[in-house]
Amino acid sequence: TSSTAPLSGASIGDLLVRGRVRLLDNALGGLGVAVSAGVTVPTGDESKFRGDPGVGILFDAIADWRTTRTVVSLNIGTHIRTKEAQFLTATISHELTYGLGLEIFLSRDRLSVASELFGRTPVNAVFQDDSTSSLELMFGPKWWFMPSLSVQAAASAGLVRGIGTPSFRFMVGVQWAPRSED
Repeated sequence: TSSTAPLSGASIGDLLVRGRVRLLDNALGGLGVAVSAGVTVPTGDESKFRGDPGVGILFDAIADWRTTRTVVSLNIGTHIRTKEAQFLTATISHELTYGLGLEIFLSRDRLSVASELFGRTPVNAVFQDDSTSSLELMFGPKWWFMPSLSVQAAASAGLVRGIGTPSFRFMVGVQWAPRSED
């Protein structure tokens, strides 16, 4: 039997750069479809579980339904690791990722609140073991201080406590998402 001391504190994780392409535009409402690709760079401290030992490659398929005040989204994708991560006796490799989100706009083009249910599971053992799969629930506000630039903060709780799933997490982020003009 192995035991580890719990880790706590704040630090920066891996850098993520992601691009998205709309296949079906729903700027005026209804169904939207997009694909996304991204890369993670190992800038976090792996020994404190703030990042992976190698580069990560991300691919996602995204569908959402938009109204004037809400967006409901569904994502499914994969996280491909160039180096496997090790935690005690577990090896962490490629994963299937998924998410379901709801965003409610409180002020047009300025403020929204969002909730997201998201997780991951190993590609070679999809949902076979709670210790290797995760599920989190996140909630928080997003504020646009420029038309394409926003700041967001959120808190989340781990619902399925697989490897790497925190009991509680706080996140702050900056997002640049250019808006297309009609």
